[in-house]
Amino acid sequence: MKGYRALADLLRDVLKNEPELTEKREQELKEEIEVFDFLGDCTETQKFELIDSNAFNEIIRGYVLMALKRVTDDEDIIIAEMEGLFDHNAKDAEEYFFDWKGEEA
Repeated sequence: MKGYRALADLLRDVLKNEPELTEKREQELKEEIEVFDFLGDCTETQKFELIDSNAFNEIIRGYVLMALKRVTDDEDIIIAEMEGLFDHNAKDAEEYFFDWKGEEA
C-alpha cells in the first residue's frame, strides 16, 4: 500500500519543515504518520480483517446514513437499508464496489 507510505513521508516533511507547529498539531501529525505507516505495512488480508473486526462499523454506518439521508428522510427506508449492512465481509463489499464502478479491485 504505497499510497499510505507516501502520505506518511509527506507528513514527516511537514513535521520537519514547519517551524511554527503547535504542540497539539505536532502530536496530531505524529499520530497520523503512525497510522499511515501501519496501513502502509498492511497486506490486503489485514486490510479486510481490520474492517471485518467490527471496529469501524459505527463509522461506516455513519457514512451510509449520511448518504441515505441525502436520498430520503423516510426512517423506515433508512432502517431497512441499514439492516444487514455487515452481513457480507469486507472483501465482498470491495468487489461489489469495484464491479459497480466497472473496475477491478
